[in-house]
Amino acid sequence: MSRSGSTALRNPKVAKAFEEMDLFESWGTGLRRIRESCAALDLPAPEFLEIGDMFRVNLFRATLGSTDPKTDLKKASEKQTDIQGEILNLLEDNPYLTRNELAAQLSLSRTTIGTYIGKLRQKGLLEYVGSARTGHWVVKG
Repeated sequence: MSRSGSTALRNPKVAKAFEEMDLFESWGTGLRRIRESCAALDLPAPEFLEIGDMFRVNLFRATLGSTDPKTDLKKASEKQTDIQGEILNLLEDNPYLTRNELAAQLSLSRTTIGTYIGKLRQKGLLEYVGSARTGHWVVKG
């Protein structure tokens, strides 16, 4: 499948809901973000297939040289923790960084940064204080 394509809106109500929840950046970026997320987690590249009028994505598990799935999962988890640590370090140095700026500095998509920030907030390690325009991040713990 080619890397360029068209966006076919199949369910406008779901698309509108996702847009309002800020779950996508712009039309036509989903496949790129899937590739970026796999790369960020050191996973094999996904496979995109068009089968008639259907579309299928094959995602592959990590092959980290171990035959033990628990070891593989631990290594993938460590990679996520490393990225979260980098985000916390950057925000300690500059609490006014935006998601776009973090994404640029870490070579990740804005959505991937948002996912990591959500995890850090759930763990109580990160809080956003103030308005969307003038607020800042507070690193805790």
